[in-house]
Amino acid sequence: MEEQANISSWPESIAAHGHPDSKNLKLYGRLRKAESSVLFQARTGRIGLRRFLASARVPGIESGECLCGQGLETAEHTLLACADQPPPHWEPGTRFEELVSEAETAAVVARQLIRSGKLRQYSLAAQLLYNTEEVAASGRE
Repeated sequence: MEEQANISSWPESIAAHGHPDSKNLKLYGRLRKAESSVLFQARTGRIGLRRFLASARVPGIESGECLCGQGLETAEHTLLACADQPPPHWEPGTRFEELVSEAETAAVVARQLIRSGKLRQYSLAAQLLYNTEEVAASGRE
């Protein structure tokens, strides 16, 4: 019963709609394992960013606010609005749902989230996949 209550309290997410089909499978088909994991987490909203961690009551995360001070730290915020990240590569007005629903942009989204340094559990993946040393140093404290 408690598990059902927890599941029903999850916020709606784009990944909650529909079953795996050829379009969904195409999103993940050419991604490496870490990229596939990050994309899935971003699509569901259950990703190791402050908004989710605070809602899960992770010790040491008192608020879901991004350290940039510009909003809640979500995948959408990190990609489209975070002042601590490089400017987005997308057209102004691009919707997050579009980015994570098209194979071409979903791959870029996954890579950018891994390279952001905000997902410290992916720092080794960033180094191995993209040969980036700076990612480990740019993560939050």
